[in-house]
Order: sequence, then structure tokens, then C-alpha cells
Amino acid sequence: MAKAALILAIIMSLACSTISLSQNMRRLMKSNMSWQQLKVLEVESESLPTKLIFSPDGMMLALADPQGTVFFWDTSSWQLVHKITESAGYPHDVGFSPDGKWIAIINPESRQITVYEATTWKKFQIVANVLPVSGIGFSPDGHFLAFATYVNREECLVKLYNTATGKEIRSMANHSNDIISIAFSPDGKLLATGSRDKTLKLWNLRTGRLIRAFQGKGLPEGMAHEGWVGGLAFSPDGKFLASGDVSLRSTIKLWDTKSGSEISKMLLSDENRWDQIQGLAFSPDGELLAASSIRKVAIFDVNAWKEVWSLSKEVGEGGFAGATFSANGELFAFVNYPHRPNKANPSHIEIWQLTEVKKQ
Repeated sequence: MAKAALILAIIMSLACSTISLSQNMRRLMKSNMSWQQLKVLEVESESLPTKLIFSPDGMMLALADPQGTVFFWDTSSWQLVHKITESAGYPHDVGFSPDGKWIAIINPESRQITVYEATTWKKFQIVANVLPVSGIGFSPDGHFLAFATYVNREECLVKLYNTATGKEIRSMANHSNDIISIAFSPDGKLLATGSRDKTLKLWNLRTGRLIRAFQGKGLPEGMAHEGWVGGLAFSPDGKFLASGDVSLRSTIKLWDTKSGSEISKMLLSDENRWDQIQGLAFSPDGELLAASSIRKVAIFDVNAWKEVWSLSKEVGEGGFAGATFSANGELFAFVNYPHRPNKANPSHIEIWQLTEVKKQ
């Protein structure tokens, strides 16, 4: 028995050493990598885009704008392969199911959410007679579709629907002002909601009950940020939740999902001017966090909590929107828009690739 225990201890020690070595090697490899611009796509829209997202398999890139059109590019050729046009109405949002089979489009103007088949572009399901506001998302298993709505401006909710039947399951996540963003935890058990009431809340998806309201350090009771909570992203392992706000200096905060404690924060803007987080995304391995705002787009090293790459704009030059990684983590995309997009001066999607830095 003692001999068997010793052998097991040695195996476990070697396994842990291998895991540690693997993690260190991955970080070492990333230290020798750099982001290089791969492609720039012109956007056929004269409005400010509202959502940019890669499909789960990374084969498609989708962009939604408030004029009622969702654009789809093939990432192997970077050709525009399809457009879905709904009636205009801000805000506009789009989401892929985890298996990539379904595409959901939110449209407040028509008071409906439409689910399309991704391979045929045919309408599959319509969730009607609702007033979706923003923040659409599929649960990780694809069984549920959630979006933010409201009864009145003091009763703002998230509605949860069955994806297959289009039937409402429940209303949950009550806030006292518009819910701007929602995010499912990777295991599908939790739902996070961020609102204009400056609160960030975590909910039990099965019961609909509130687990906690995150408390920001040095802020009045119940407040997570000084400004509206306008961006949310869970880390791939579900241990952390990142949130961003709308304030004079857009702040990104990192929270411990289990304890609810504020771990750290980063100011995306270093100038005393109004800004707005317009995109947050973790890389698939959870080691990088990307953020976009009107003033800046940046990538942070989560372990060191420091900026490793960024682009900035001055006042009146336009801004950035969206922040999304491809499924393999090798591509990063965002929208770069001018002050007033038009046909002569359109918005662009920039795609950057992680490449090895060659030694001189």
C-alpha cells in the first residue's frame, strides 16, 4: 500500500510539473508574439456599428448596425457573403448559438427577435410581441436565448426563452434602469447583468434568483461602477467576470465570480473626458482581455493586469467598437469608425493576427 501511494504521489507530482511547465511555456511563447494587422474590411453603413462577433468555429465574422442590417464575412476569403436586413431601430444586436447553427438578431423597431439557420439563412423562429433593448445571448448549451427588455423604466428585466420552441421560460434580473449588457457563465449556471443603474448583478439561471450584487470599492452601497455598466465578459474557466463602464474615464474591473470581490481595475482612458466601453472579450485561453471604447482599443495581460497592445484616437476622430477573438485566439477584430461615417469616409473592421516576432 505504501509503495502504491508513493508511486501515485510521484505521478501526481510529475503531472502538476507538466501542467505548470505547459502554462509557463505558453506564456513564454506569447512573450515572443506580436499583433500584426492582417486585413481591413470596409463597412457598407453610415451608422455606428453596435456588435461585432466571430462565429464559434471562427469561419464567419458578423457585424450588426442600427440601420437594420447584419453583415457576414467569410474569414477564409474575407469576402462579404451575406446580409440580413431587418427594419431599422437602435440598438441592434446579433448572437451565434454555441454550435454555430443558429443566428439570433434583435430588433426593437419590429418588437421581435428572429432566429435564422446559419447554413441556409432561412428564418427558423420569431420571438414576437416583446420590446428587446439590448444584450442578446445564447446559453452555452444553446437551449436558452436571453435578452434585456423592460416593463417600464423602473422595471427592467431579462427574458429567457426556449430556443427550440420560442416559448418564454421566465423573466428575471430586475434592475431600476435599462440593462445594457448580459453574459452567461461558461457552465451555463449563472447570468450576469449590467445596467444604467450602475449595478452589476449575478443570477441563478435555473431559479432566476439573485445571487449577489457586486460592490465596487469606495462606492455607495450596491454600486459596482461610477458609470453605467456597459460591457461584460466571463473568463473561459468562469472564475472571473470583467465589466466596463460609461464614465469620464472608462474603467474595466475584474471580479471574483465566487466571492464577488473586486480583484483589480484598469482605466482605459487616461484623460478627463467622457468615454464608453463598447466591447469586452477574453481570449479563449483566458490570458488576454480585449476592450474597446470611443477613445481606445486595447489588449491586457490578465495575469499581470497590464496593457500589452493598444490604438488610440483624439477627440472628434471617431472611435472604436466591438472586441472579439476568434475561436483559436489567433485573430482579434474590432470596428474603427470615423466621426461621421458616410460613403466617402466609411467605418472599417480591422483584423489583427498573433504572429511570432522574428529576431534580428
